Amino acid sequence: MPVDLFRHIVKKESSSYFQTFTPSSDLTSVIEYFFLYTITSSRKEELAFADGIPILVFLLEKSSAIQFYTTTDTQATTTEGYLSGLFLEKTYIESLYPGQQMLGVRFTATGLYNLLQRPLSTLADHIFHDVDTLFGENRPMLYESFTITEKINTIEKWIREQLKGHIVSTSLFEEIIYYICTHQSEINLRELAVRFQVNYKWLERKFLIYTGLTPKEFIRLQRFLPCIFELQETNGNDLMGLAINHGFYDQNHFIKEFKQFTQKTPLQFLKHSLQPLYKLPD
Repeated sequence: MPVDLFRHIVKKESSSYFQTFTPSSDLTSVIEYFFLYTITSSRKEELAFADGIPILVFLLEKSSAIQFYTTTDTQATTTEGYLSGLFLEKTYIESLYPGQQMLGVRFTATGLYNLLQRPLSTLADHIFHDVDTLFGENRPMLYESFTITEKINTIEKWIREQLKGHIVSTSLFEEIIYYICTHQSEINLRELAVRFQVNYKWLERKFLIYTGLTPKEFIRLQRFLPCIFELQETNGNDLMGLAINHGFYDQNHFIKEFKQFTQKTPLQFLKHSLQPLYKLPD
């Protein structure tokens, strides 16, 4: 997903081009919410990001296309929809048709695992998964004549058919995910294991099954996302303070991590994002 779109996704901030919809009560353990997003413009080199919690996106018009590419020139294009890669580094996204609409399904931390009923580690090492390839003819058919409510109802019916009433209870793991997401810069794996009375092997196994990531990878994503937001809000005026506030050893450690995700320094990233692709609400 475009990294700036996460401002809305994480905070659920509605606007004229981003709306959220609550799932039916029987699916709240699988779906956090639905969102409708209208792409207002296009720009190359829009950073794509993932925060470790899966999002399935459906493109709603026939003249729709999203292109992913990495800094090594690997390219992939989808015209129907996609599941964002579970862990993205040095990956960029471009909308080939500005004005197109996306209908997104923001899963709970273990929701996609319950939908697919297989370890998400089997989906690792891809920058995205095309809906057609992932589900084939079994995917939901969202005809253009459908209203948004009808499209959401169609997706929910499809999800129920895939679940077949089988949902694995993962309350402890969900607690751990919630704790990480609300303590992004303070997480220490050893302390986490002690707090929840589990060992690291258990943590690693559960993370690979339910998220496709290692605990360390998930924590890195959760820590880095607010860094991007704060960098843009402060215009990079205090990199040392930003680094320390988000749990990095020092400014050099932060810059190294920033380049690992974006292949740019923080100031180079700011220079390329002076004109945001997604206008944020006041």
